[in-house]
Amino acid sequence: MKKEPSNTPDPAKVDSILISDGITKIYKETTANNHISIAIPRGKIVGFVGENGSGKTTFLRIITGLIYPNSGTFRFNTPDGKCRIGAIVESPAYHPGMSAKDNLRFQARLCGADEKGIDEILKMVGLADIGKKAAKHFSLGMRQRLGIAIALLSDPELLVLDEPTNGLDPQGIIELREFLKSLCEKRRMTLLISSHILSELSLLAEHYLFIHKGVILKSVSADELFAHSDKRLIFKCSGDPSAFLKDAVSNGWADETEIRDDCCILHGPKYYPAILKALSDLDVTALETKEETLETRYLSLMERGGQQ
Repeated sequence: MKKEPSNTPDPAKVDSILISDGITKIYKETTANNHISIAIPRGKIVGFVGENGSGKTTFLRIITGLIYPNSGTFRFNTPDGKCRIGAIVESPAYHPGMSAKDNLRFQARLCGADEKGIDEILKMVGLADIGKKAAKHFSLGMRQRLGIAIALLSDPELLVLDEPTNGLDPQGIIELREFLKSLCEKRRMTLLISSHILSELSLLAEHYLFIHKGVILKSVSADELFAHSDKRLIFKCSGDPSAFLKDAVSNGWADETEIRDDCCILHGPKYYPAILKALSDLDVTALETKEETLETRYLSLMERGGQQ
């Protein structure tokens, strides 16, 4: 098997909480993880992006100790090589017949955590006022929040969440987003979040890991990922646009222009009032603006094999 090039940033330049080297996991004839070498930045919210079957959950299960790789290693970049981890991988673990508080008490005794912080954790996840209601009667969103509460019992340095917004309504998603941001900011906790809801992940993550068919395509900060994002103004018109397109560049209204599939495109448009005034003479029949998103970046990475 051909070894993929390392995507691990230089640990001397990046303060990382976890560094993996060549992690490979094979199920029968399927390679779920193929020589994954990455560094997870400390104190950041890291988005883990990939399609179903890309190897995300396998990697999360490996670093949380649920399964072992066929080859490769990982280590925690701490003085003693140890790290407190909280995790929800695939589905939260809870006792259906117990209340939220009793579930946390039970889990705290199992992992040796301090029970004094249980009330605060329940308040943080919005489960402080539900009394003795058994978890089996919880909504899917409430069960997800209970899972996060259990994951927080050990006061983790690294919190691993696999699809944490599953079952949450829009308001619940907003509340969870603000809660996760506060964990990172106030406790300098590192969060590794796998999610298919890329529009939501883009509002959270400060760093991204892109994976496709078990291979890490790219490890990149959000700032770097969108540093050269292409904003476009696209229009169709019945008039001749050639003079306008030439003026758009010479006047500094756009970085460059092109005509593609009967559409005129301005890349990096600016000074919109001037643009719209000039367009009024061209009998515009269609007009829209487009901006690159996390989804378009990921699709572009897959097409280019990570070279972008």
